[in-house]
Amino acid sequence: MSPEKRLLPFLDALCDSGLRADVQVLGGGAQRRAAERLIERRGPEASVVFGGRMTYVETLRRIAEADAVVQTSIGFETQGMTVFEGASLGTPAIISDSDIGAELGSGYWQVPDASTAGLAQTLTRAAADIADGSGPTPNPVVAERFRQSSRTAAMLEVYGRVLH
Repeated sequence: MSPEKRLLPFLDALCDSGLRADVQVLGGGAQRRAAERLIERRGPEASVVFGGRMTYVETLRRIAEADAVVQTSIGFETQGMTVFEGASLGTPAIISDSDIGAELGSGYWQVPDASTAGLAQTLTRAAADIADGSGPTPNPVVAERFRQSSRTAAMLEVYGRVLH
């Protein structure tokens, strides 16, 4: 929960949206206490649970069970990992960084800009789409590209070319 992940703007957008949703914030770190205080102060309609740090397997289980993954960071090279994991598990994403969206190709809602208002509007649209069953579906090609076996096969192909 470092500032570049934009957790506090996400929580502000969630509060501004007035959504009634169950939100799980996974992880720990520097901004957790500030995030908890923000939720206490703002009292959102949504239920917000801070799950803390958990194992990778548990994190993946929660992503697979979720209606959507929210990724609010912009311009950081590791930010897309969670949404690719989500796509590989069939979970769509709400994405603030258009570069990550371009790599996914489908299966996401794009936040129009870095504003809290834009994020709140996108959260509202995503919740409506989820409720009526019209949400986007992650591209199955992304799931295949993300699997470790496909990365191992690609690496072995490169090694094979270098050795011959």
